[in-house]
Order: sequence, then C-alpha cells, then structure tokens
Amino acid sequence: MIEPVNDSVVKLWNNPGEMLAMWDAGPEKVRREAIVAERIQELYGNGGVIADLGCGPGRFASVLLRLAYAEYYGYDGSTAMIQRAKGVNLEGFDVHFSTVDIFSYASDREYDLAIMIDVAQHQAMPLNSILKVLRQWKAKWYAFSLLVGDVREELSMSVVVPFSGFLNVQGQLDSPEVYMERQGQERFAWVFVVCQGIA
Repeated sequence: MIEPVNDSVVKLWNNPGEMLAMWDAGPEKVRREAIVAERIQELYGNGGVIADLGCGPGRFASVLLRLAYAEYYGYDGSTAMIQRAKGVNLEGFDVHFSTVDIFSYASDREYDLAIMIDVAQHQAMPLNSILKVLRQWKAKWYAFSLLVGDVREELSMSVVVPFSGFLNVQGQLDSPEVYMERQGQERFAWVFVVCQGIA
C-alpha cells in the first residue's frame, strides 16, 4: 500500500462530512471533468468497461457513462465515499461500486479503460502510485492526472512532482497523450495523461 501524503489527508478520508464537502461540484472540478471526458472521447472513443480508481462519491460516473460505456466499476478506499456513491441515481446503467485499496487490490477483470483522476497527488509518492496502478490493473487504456511543477513540493493535501520525475515516468509509458495546463501564477501545472500502459 502506498501511504497518503500527510495526516490531513488521512483525517479527511476518515471524516465523511469534510470529504464530501471537498467533492462538491465546484467550477474547477466540473471544468476538469469536462476536459477528461473530452480527451477520453477524442483519444479512446466510446464503449466497453471502465474502472474508476479513487471514484469518491461517484459523481464522475455520470460524466463517463455519457460516453456510452457498457459497464462502470468505481473503486475507493473510503467506505463513506462508496456508501454515498451507491446512492447516486444512475438508473439504466450497469454500475458497480466497491471499497478497495486500489494500490493493493488485484482485480481479475480486464477493463477497456482504467482512470485515476486527481488521486495520485494525495499519495506521498505520486509517480510510484501511478506506476503501481499501471502494473497491477489490467486495462487496454489508462488515464490519470497529477500535479507537476518545477520542484517537488507539498501543498496542504497534495504533492506536486517535479517535471524531471514526470518526464521520466512519461518515457516509460506506451503511446502517451499528454494534456497540461498552468493557471495564472501557479507554480505547478495540472497534467492529464492517456496511455496504453507501460512500454
């Protein structure tokens, strides 16, 4: 298991009220979800079975299901998040939610697409967590996001990895497509990657 970045993240995961507030549909979260959905549709297309690793309360499920995936599997380490996700109204879709540690769970299913959006940055070693998921979850395509900056730094509940480390990991990926944006004077960029696994 890869450890969370700090005590504040652990406390957040263990406090459903605070954690749910973090997952509220703020404008930045909605904007990033739209970018993810658009890039997935452009690069991968529609159909198949998707695994959402670190799915939280399931709010991204409806975004992905609009892309016409046949089945959706949401996994999260928080029981509170999964209980909330199971209450989301997704009638008419084949949706499954499970409480698992995505960094140690070994699924026997192969997915068409496995995604991990804004999860790695809450781990002490974000790049290691991404590589671990790419090695142990079987999928045709993978999509993940993280924070990348000029140097490694810790924000309140996130780790920003240096560009050199990200470029090293990018060099290990099979057919990576990278979307990167930096806003205003921020010292880091939000990076979204779609790849076919590790080369």
